[in-house]
Amino acid sequence: MKPTMLAVAFIFLTVPTALPAQQPPRQLSEEDLAKVRRGVERNKEISAQGEQQAAAKRREDELRRQEEALASDDGYEDDGGDDAPAQSGAANIFDAFIGTLGSEMAKKQQEDLQRQRFLDTVRREAEAVDRQRQRDLERERLAQERTRLERQAEQQRQQAIAQQQRQSVANVGNARAIGGTGGIGNSSAISSQQQAAKAREDTMRANVAAERKRLAEERERAAATERERVMRPFVEASSRQQVQTMSSAGGAAVSTTPKTSIAPPDYGPAKAWCQASNAGTFQCMGPLQNLLSWYPSLETALSQAGCPGGEGYNPTPGHGGSSFNCGRQLKPNDYRMPTYDPYRGGGKPVLVKAGP
Repeated sequence: MKPTMLAVAFIFLTVPTALPAQQPPRQLSEEDLAKVRRGVERNKEISAQGEQQAAAKRREDELRRQEEALASDDGYEDDGGDDAPAQSGAANIFDAFIGTLGSEMAKKQQEDLQRQRFLDTVRREAEAVDRQRQRDLERERLAQERTRLERQAEQQRQQAIAQQQRQSVANVGNARAIGGTGGIGNSSAISSQQQAAKAREDTMRANVAAERKRLAEERERAAATERERVMRPFVEASSRQQVQTMSSAGGAAVSTTPKTSIAPPDYGPAKAWCQASNAGTFQCMGPLQNLLSWYPSLETALSQAGCPGGEGYNPTPGHGGSSFNCGRQLKPNDYRMPTYDPYRGGGKPVLVKAGP
């Protein structure tokens, strides 16, 4: 009866029935996909735990069977004294158990070692990706900062050009207004103002030139005094040596004037460093001073720094400074320029002190 019912049930289940019209598959959202992923991960964890539990259960069953075999071997003892085969069988079972346990432990250790290696590889790759991302961010930040500075310099230059144009237009408008009125008095007044402004400018320029000349003369006098002070011991020593030489030779007359002059110390060539801006102005540091202001021409900046007519290459905006040879030797109280570009951390000017 039971086989017949099972056959009928099998036929009933295998016969296709009319299915309702199926709906098209629904598109899964990100949240649904996340739920599916979590479910898959959870199933994997449950499956792994089940496998571990099954392996532990198998080991426990194997241990229980071995213990039962040992107990059964201990229970059956023959009166004839045949104990050697029983002991040999127990030893074999125990050795098999120890071998199985050792192989399982070795396998587990190998799996742990492989897992740790995989985790170390993943961590190193993540650290490398993070370092590359940090470098990319820093490079992007520097590029943005450079772009901002260039844009700011360009805006300043455009503003200066626009201001000059507005000033030129205002001057032209004033000139036209004066020409339209035809006032002789106004023209003469403006001409007088221009002449007075020009006279003041000439006077200021002359005062600046005189002050520079005075400072240069004072610097020359100070340098000459310092050279004399430095050279005095050498001159006196030379004079004393000549006196001793002539006295030992029995000379009648002793000359205190040295026959040969000692050359002054060589402090090296005078040089200057200059840099250019995007606005077309220049800034220099030279033997006389380190300029903080920007000048409209390279010649003016070199002259202000104490290196008029310096020879060198014109600096390029944004590419550091250029070195210039001033065509003379350094003197005490001058500044010795560094060998490398000071505008890019190559060093600072050093004051030249008198001495050998």
